Amino acid sequence: GIEASTTGGRVQVSLRKGKENIIFEIRDDGPGVDTDAAGHIFEPFQTGRVHGTGLGLTVAKRIVEGHGGSIGVENHPGGGAVFRVELPRNEAQEDEEA
Repeated sequence: GIEASTTGGRVQVSLRKGKENIIFEIRDDGPGVDTDAAGHIFEPFQTGRVHGTGLGLTVAKRIVEGHGGSIGVENHPGGGAVFRVELPRNEAQEDEEA
């Protein structure tokens, strides 16, 4: 998010609890994700950066899915991209709230 933002740009992070999951969002104020690239952004070696390997989002996706969650990206109507990670809540978290 920081690399995609303009100089002095902002990255916003939010965390909220759903009924069955935890939702973590990261929004930048950069140019957003190209619609052609969005379908391939989590595939290995896909990068728009000069010195990037294109493995960061692939690794992130595998980690999130390994925990039973999902990760996705969309463009925010106000500009920039929003990455959303959803992870299932576990029984220990539910017990703590009781």
